[in-house]
Parts: sequence; C-alpha cells; structure tokens
Amino acid sequence: NSSRQLIPEKVLNYFYKNPDWVLVYFDYDGVIFLKKTKHNEPWIKKYALSLDQWQAPPVSLEKIGARETIPIEQIHRAYTLKDLGRYNLAEAEAKEALKISPLQADAYKILGEIYSKKGNDKTAYTYFRQAALLLPKDRRLRYHLGEELLKLGEYQEAVDFYEGLRQRWPKDPRAAFSLAKAYTYNRAFEDAARSLQEALHLDPKASADILEVGDVFYDLKEYSRAISLYQKALAVREDAQARYKLALSYKETGQPEKARQEAAKALAGDPENRDFQALVKTLN
Repeated sequence: NSSRQLIPEKVLNYFYKNPDWVLVYFDYDGVIFLKKTKHNEPWIKKYALSLDQWQAPPVSLEKIGARETIPIEQIHRAYTLKDLGRYNLAEAEAKEALKISPLQADAYKILGEIYSKKGNDKTAYTYFRQAALLLPKDRRLRYHLGEELLKLGEYQEAVDFYEGLRQRWPKDPRAAFSLAKAYTYNRAFEDAARSLQEALHLDPKASADILEVGDVFYDLKEYSRAISLYQKALAVREDAQARYKLALSYKETGQPEKARQEAAKALAGDPENRDFQALVKTLN
C-alpha cells in the first residue's frame, strides 16, 4: 500500500523521548512503543531497538532491474526518521529511494527539509526545486522555495517569486503574507504595508503570520513598525512570545514602563521561560 498515514510529529517525539516508553519496532509500515512495566519487561528485553544502530537496508538494483518501482519503504522510513530528528538516517533512506526511482518528489522534499534544518540553505533550495519541478501544483513546495530565497539573502528574487505566487493564487492569504515578509526584508516598507493589508483582508485572524512579519521588522531594528504588528497580533490572540517581543521593542524605543508591563504579561503567560524571567529582572 503506497498510502501513508501521518503520525503527528509531537506525538511521535513524545513517545520517542519519553524514558517511560521504549521503541520495539521501526519500519516503513509504522513504529511501536511499549511502556516500561513489569508486564512488558520480557518483550522490551527481547525487542528493544536503538536507532543509533539503524542503517538503511541496502537496495539490490540488479534484482529490481529496469522495471518502474516506487520506493515506498524508503520514503516512509525517511519521513519518520526526519520527524524524529534523525536527519542523517533520513537522508540515507531518501537517497536510497532516489537510487530506485530518480523521479521521487517526496525524496527530494525530505532532503530539502533536512538540509534546511541543518542550515545548508543553498542545498535545501536545490532539493526543493527538484521536488517542485516534479510537483508543479504543490503550493507548500513553492513556499519552501521562497523561504530558502529569504534565508539565502536573495531578497529581490524572493519578492519576484512571491509576486508570481500572489498572481497565481490571489485568494491565498499565505502568498500575501509571504510577499509582505519579502518586501520587508528588501526594505520596501510601503509595499510591505500594502501587501500586509491585503493579507489581513483575506485572513484577519492570522496572528502567527502577522508575528512573522513583525519579527522581520524587529530584526531590521524597525522597532516602531514591529510594535504596531505585535499589537495587531495580540488583538487577535494572546501570545506570551509576542508579549516578550513587544516588551523588547518598547525597551529599544526608550519606553521602560511599557516594556515592564509587557514583560510581566509575558512571564504570567509562561512563568518557566528563562528569557522572560531574565527580561523582567533586567527591567526591574
């Protein structure tokens, strides 16, 4: 069966990293964890697995021959390993998949995500491009390409790219938000404001996207513009991280009292956050 039912990444990592659970089965068709109990002890002793010893099973191209074959097993294992943060193992599986069938978009996508996580954005862009050529209607791949352009500092190219997506998908708010972010990186602030307004018209409650653009303004030291966007995002949904960035922005613009108020609200929303604790202490 070539279908793959996704295991939510957070759920998968909860069991994998939880010392009370033990991995006893891993393959293309799923994973099995057993809870450490007396009842399960003999099974755990017999079947416990460590991915530190995992190796991608070698593929015999001679046995496959020239017939068309979909590398389902390698692709499924690569997805799971990637989600577990085992990037080298996932990369090995994805490359084995490409040996079997060089036109596997999923394999290129996985490799793009791996290299993006590793910070090798030029290689990530190359792999995402390969995947996008094979799947020309896949929007997520197009957005991956745009993000890599921004990370590479190719801001004008990113603007041109997102303008194309905006024309192609005029009702997609993500295209408008992404274009606003690209304009901001390129310091075309008036264009960014216009694109952001269009995005908010399409999706007024997209607080996470508003925060992303606000963070770009913050990184560019455009603190007053960042403050405006953090306030917009907080009007939609309370967010401790947004309060923290708002506090930092007020601090940078010489407004210590407002900074203290926002830092206190951030800490109230996440009392264990050390960055929040440190900022409150600094401001007081």
